Amino acid sequence: MRRDSHGRHSPWLLAVAAFLLLAGCATAPLPTGVGSASGGGSREGNAEAAGTTAPAGAARSIAVVPAQFVPEVGIVAPSHAAASAAAKGAALGAAQGALTGMQFLVAGPAGVVAAIGTALAFSAIGAMAGASSVPPDTRIGPPLPGDATPGLREQMVASVIADIGRFTPYGAAVVQGIGPRFRDDSPDYRPLAAKGYGDVVEVAATQVGLVGQGGADPMFTLVVTARARRIDTATGVTMASRGLVYQSPRYARDEWLREQGVLMRTVMSRAQATLAGRIVDDLVLHAEFATDPDTERLPSLCGLAPLDPKPDWRRDPVYERELAQARVASVTPTLAWEARPSTAWPYDGVPWERATDLRYDLRIWSAEDHIPGALVYERVGVASTTHTVEIALAPRASYFWSVRLRYTLDGEPQATRWSAASRPAFRFVVPMGDALFHAPVSGGASSAPTCALSSLSPCACLDFIPAPNYLWFRTP
Repeated sequence: MRRDSHGRHSPWLLAVAAFLLLAGCATAPLPTGVGSASGGGSREGNAEAAGTTAPAGAARSIAVVPAQFVPEVGIVAPSHAAASAAAKGAALGAAQGALTGMQFLVAGPAGVVAAIGTALAFSAIGAMAGASSVPPDTRIGPPLPGDATPGLREQMVASVIADIGRFTPYGAAVVQGIGPRFRDDSPDYRPLAAKGYGDVVEVAATQVGLVGQGGADPMFTLVVTARARRIDTATGVTMASRGLVYQSPRYARDEWLREQGVLMRTVMSRAQATLAGRIVDDLVLHAEFATDPDTERLPSLCGLAPLDPKPDWRRDPVYERELAQARVASVTPTLAWEARPSTAWPYDGVPWERATDLRYDLRIWSAEDHIPGALVYERVGVASTTHTVEIALAPRASYFWSVRLRYTLDGEPQATRWSAASRPAFRFVVPMGDALFHAPVSGGASSAPTCALSSLSPCACLDFIPAPNYLWFRTP
């Protein structure tokens, strides 16, 4: 059965707040191999704590600065009865997770991360199980803050650095201990200019929680929100800021519980990687961003239009209108796409006659029950508009795919959006309020307009591609 990634047929929403109390394990260390420039102490109102200079040899160096505040665990809370049940379930889940995670501690620092992740997963699953016992007509209440989500922001920062290294000519390193201490904090990063950093990309994970529908067989989705800014170290001016939201497909409770919470860890990893990629796309690669269009008035596709397999549309009883599944002739299909975005796309203001160094990035994901699975194939910097897959895909299997163009314009690296269908429109399972925004600087000021409900599309405001908006094909 198809799992509804939209949540649009959920008349009763049940939000789960997961509390995690892990003494002495406030954050996880950065993964091995990730550059770090840490001052080794607390920040005193400016960037003087950063003691390491920028990486040498890059066209420009970017300091990636993680926020010092921890994300709230829980997007919204239901009634007091549900919140109480969720908290009780979280406590039991955390205890079970802590016991399960002890087996990882012998593996050193990496094992500590695994132990924390296990406890987090069991805590959230316990909260979910407790809250699901509440009748489905429970009313939704105000946000319920929780404790830290260990490792989430560190993983997101590591992914931002990795994407900057893979997709731009810039160098990047973590600068610890100088980021914002609370959500509206604005540190002074100008001292980093003397250390060789031209820009700061500030990254904050703000909320994470499971949200779902109550009843005998509840379905739950993971929601993660984040904020990011790009700041010019020479002037201290914010050049652009983003509020980002990721919503996973929905899964039944038993699926979240299966194999000691492996699905929770997998989906959490996908969420942070997706948001990190979006941060780099928008703040570093300047991908076009349409915040105000009515989805129904957009062209059918955004980014690079596929040529082979050629897209086709169908009527769908759930999603109204979506891409039909294309057929390819081989398990090593040749995929083809347009060289540039369609002239029908109204937000493309690129003077293409000045664009140079055109190259393409291609991704293919497994597709099971019409939801994205693992990334099974990726090629970066493809020189032509066709590519023959170099490994054999599974026979009689479904796959999602997407492609984008990267190029240089007036010396700056840029990129298009990843190709996707603009329809059907998307709906979040709970209102996101001001969590989703895009704020480019205009006249020296950076406002934070929220994205309109009519613009919730991967071709507009969304930071991820929902399952019905992917290009997809089936092998013979």
